[in-house]
Amino acid sequence: VSIMLRVEIMTIRELRGEEGEMAFLKYFLQNARVLRHAVFIFPNPDLSSISRAKGRSIAGNLTNLTWGSTKVCGFMAYGSSDPEGGRPWCFKTGADFSRDPFLLVKLRAATCFIIQA
Repeated sequence: VSIMLRVEIMTIRELRGEEGEMAFLKYFLQNARVLRHAVFIFPNPDLSSISRAKGRSIAGNLTNLTWGSTKVCGFMAYGSSDPEGGRPWCFKTGADFSRDPFLLVKLRAATCFIIQA
């Protein structure tokens, strides 16, 4: 419960919309009290089984929730340009610090929503 009172920024990478992921996100978004920014990065639709339409559907479902934050919260959904489970998750790349695997540099599309408290 105490984590719900402290997390202000949430970033989820490689969001696939599976049942366990969605249950966690619904619980977290409905109960987080100080969340200001939520960023969800979907796998590259050209290189994974997640279509753009499914990504939009997942993002829409999350914005339709009653969020628990007492602040105005920005919600952004991105499509990754990396292959699914690709460079950010490779051990060799993880040990090479010349490229930040969590830096959002090549984004296909961004959707931004403002959730009113």
